[in-house]
Amino acid sequence: MAQSEVVKLTAEDDKFFEAQLPYLQKWMDEHEIGAVLKAEKLVTFLDKNTVTVYLRINYQNSDSAAIAYDNLKANFAKMNTLSLETSIFNKTAQLLEIPANQLMVNILSKDEESKDVRISLVGDKIEAKNVGTRAVTSKIDVKVPLRKPIIPASNQKKFKKPTPPTAADLQKAKELEEAYMQTVLKKIRQESEKYFTAPNKGGKFTYLGIRDGALRFEVSDIQREIFRDKGSWAPYEMITFTVACVKDKEDIKVEFTIDAKKGASFPWKPRVSAFIPIDDDKEGKYKMEMYAYIYGAMIERWLENLN
Repeated sequence: MAQSEVVKLTAEDDKFFEAQLPYLQKWMDEHEIGAVLKAEKLVTFLDKNTVTVYLRINYQNSDSAAIAYDNLKANFAKMNTLSLETSIFNKTAQLLEIPANQLMVNILSKDEESKDVRISLVGDKIEAKNVGTRAVTSKIDVKVPLRKPIIPASNQKKFKKPTPPTAADLQKAKELEEAYMQTVLKKIRQESEKYFTAPNKGGKFTYLGIRDGALRFEVSDIQREIFRDKGSWAPYEMITFTVACVKDKEDIKVEFTIDAKKGASFPWKPRVSAFIPIDDDKEGKYKMEMYAYIYGAMIERWLENLN
């Protein structure tokens, strides 16, 4: 499932993909996207090993659709670190269980298919490209406060009022801040891999890359991580993590999202293991919320002595 890997798709995979569309629609409904966007269909191109998912903007004409989509993006941005397009793309790739470089998402207006937004992975960045004459313009987050960036004041002398920071000072502070954010993400990736692949865990860790500045990785074949009950049956779990550093006023914080699936008592294999989203029922939502706090506490511990 690594970003650069190309997975051979089959006709059997197409049946699995179709079964994931209701889950995608339910996720959009729960994130207040579903009133505007509908998961309409998908097409599997076996000769190219790619899948295109089609979402329809639920308005009769392209002008109304464009306005509704603009408003949807603006409202989504107020509540989320990642953009609307990036969030939809990440969720779709996670549900379909395919590498991101084999997926495209097309968002179409209802009356003119030439006027759409096409979402795809270009290099390590998710790109939303407007096409046509009229441009259509169980998330769980835990914020962990980190240290404040230091912006130096120039020409400070004893008994004299310091002058404001220069443009060079601010640029240097920004570079230090961005470097620190990368150090934070690297630490989280290293410690997560160490934790999930420990002998008592036995999970498989897959690095999915940095997309739009957010770290993505996946853990599979792991038991009793989210469902920690000590029962006679424990499902295998597959968890996808999206971790981002964000600037919040003068603080740098870590915000992460987890998407997870569970399956029967056999190891996970993409598209054939009958895994279903954990957050598809009330118990699953509760378990994921509890686990988010557990993982957030681990992040805090890993970053305690970070230089």
